[in-house]
Amino acid sequence: MRLASVAGVLSLVALAACGTPPKADETVWATVAEIYTPQTLQQSFNRRVAEHARLAGLDDADIRAGRVVKVACGIGTNYAWGSYAYLPLGVKVSNEQVVRVAVRDAGDDDRLGWNPVLNVVEGFRYPGSLSAYNFIPDWKARGLSSNLEPVPLAAEQRGRYVESHSRYLIRCRQR
Repeated sequence: MRLASVAGVLSLVALAACGTPPKADETVWATVAEIYTPQTLQQSFNRRVAEHARLAGLDDADIRAGRVVKVACGIGTNYAWGSYAYLPLGVKVSNEQVVRVAVRDAGDDDRLGWNPVLNVVEGFRYPGSLSAYNFIPDWKARGLSSNLEPVPLAAEQRGRYVESHSRYLIRCRQR
């Protein structure tokens, strides 16, 4: 009986370590994962984001201006959160730029939410997504056991990122 309760506690600790997705009324950091264009919004798999943009009153000029984006951030090891988002008028971003997002619709595992970007995170000089591994093409010839080697983060980057699917992704909640 005691062993079962210890196992249960350890399971809860493991789940807690994974983190939880953002909830409504939170503000998170995220990286710009995609900037939509009128052409990309015409693709059938982008119907949902095109519909969000239309319902929000965003027109082709807004889309051409880069105001409709997809953002993502890391929650825990190999777990990321993503959302469709829209930029304030006049704000320009580039892929991998770090932004602050006001979570209004967190979405779930089956659908992405639709949320406003508040602003670009000023003074943050790193991209929001970085490779966590380098590929080693001659790994066998070098006698290595793997064709990948970890890329360490710089001291000032540690704690701001979480490794997710072989990438360092900006952590949703900054400590």
